[in-house]
Amino acid sequence: MTQSTSLMITLKEKSGGTFEITPQVCTVILGVLNPIMSSVGILSYTYMGRKTNILIGHTLLMLCHIMIGVCMVAEKYYGVFVFIILFETVFQVFVGNLSFLYPAEVGTDIS
Repeated sequence: MTQSTSLMITLKEKSGGTFEITPQVCTVILGVLNPIMSSVGILSYTYMGRKTNILIGHTLLMLCHIMIGVCMVAEKYYGVFVFIILFETVFQVFVGNLSFLYPAEVGTDIS
C-alpha cells in the first residue's frame, strides 16, 4: 500500500494529466479495501486451507505483477490502477492473513 502512492504519483506525471485519479484517492480506496478484504480472507482460509490459499494467492499476485508491468510499458495507466487494486485485494484475501502463520510453522526449532 505504501508503494502504490509513489506509483500513482509517477502515473500522474507520466500521463501528462490524462490519468485523473489522484494519489490521495488511490490511498483512500486501498485503505478502505484493506480491512474488508482481510475479513473475506478469513473465510477463504477457513474453507480452502493454508496450502491452497498460498498457491492460489502467489499465482494471482504473479499475474498482477506481470499485468502492472505490461500496462506500464503500454502506457495504459488505468490498467495499472486496476491491477494495483486487484493486487491488494488478492494479497489480503489469499496471502495477507497467512503471512504471519507461515514463518512460525516453517521456522520452528524442535530439538
